[in-house]
Amino acid sequence: MTARLILLLLVFHFTNSTSQSRKDKAELLGDNFEWSDGSILLSSGEELKGLIKFNDRNGVLAYHDGDNSKPFSPRNVSGFEFFDERLQQQRVFYSLEDEDPVTNAKRPLFFELLRDYKTFAILLRTDRTEMIEKIATTPGIMSGGAPSTPTIRNSSIELSQSQTVCILNSDGEIRHYFKCITIEDGRKSWSTGEDLKTKNKMIDEDLLEEYIPEPVYAKLVSYAKENKLNFKELPDFKKLLEYCDTLIAD
Repeated sequence: MTARLILLLLVFHFTNSTSQSRKDKAELLGDNFEWSDGSILLSSGEELKGLIKFNDRNGVLAYHDGDNSKPFSPRNVSGFEFFDERLQQQRVFYSLEDEDPVTNAKRPLFFELLRDYKTFAILLRTDRTEMIEKIATTPGIMSGGAPSTPTIRNSSIELSQSQTVCILNSDGEIRHYFKCITIEDGRKSWSTGEDLKTKNKMIDEDLLEEYIPEPVYAKLVSYAKENKLNFKELPDFKKLLEYCDTLIAD
């Protein structure tokens, strides 16, 4: 069974309808994530059409039909789609079983479809935001061999969120390619002036080369060098996928 066929088994009908009245009511629920018209395919096979909102910070999918709203977890859903107004593109997600980064146990998780090729698919898993309180202890000023003032304790909150690019192969196996971790800790970067830092980690450097034909992969590597693109940085990787599409189309 091909990766494309595996995804097609989860495909559902998209909706292009809009409903201003539903949006007006949904705004009362309020948060930073936008409501969009879309579809949800439940694990039972039932399809819901209405307003949906995916909060990738807590991994919860919300549905609103104009009168009622309800949350869904990956266990209840086979897939969902919506049009992202901010990105101006249709986004498709599937619920697939993978190892939970917190419990290390396998369970259904949401994956966004980045590319669907004939023999494999490229997916993006966005984990829930983690919050860690960090406490720093600083000794007081020393006087005569003993602290003259009490120890000072400073605490700060660090928020981090991981995104993992994966490949779904023809056997239905999810293999991890690289991971990006975005960190917000209250300290602005001296170079960017922003309180956002990104750490990138390559998990399996040779993975992509296993699925893309050698001539195409060689051109990807050359293109990355010419344009100073990094395979393990998500924005760069998406640009490489766009170029890969042109090569495969040829």
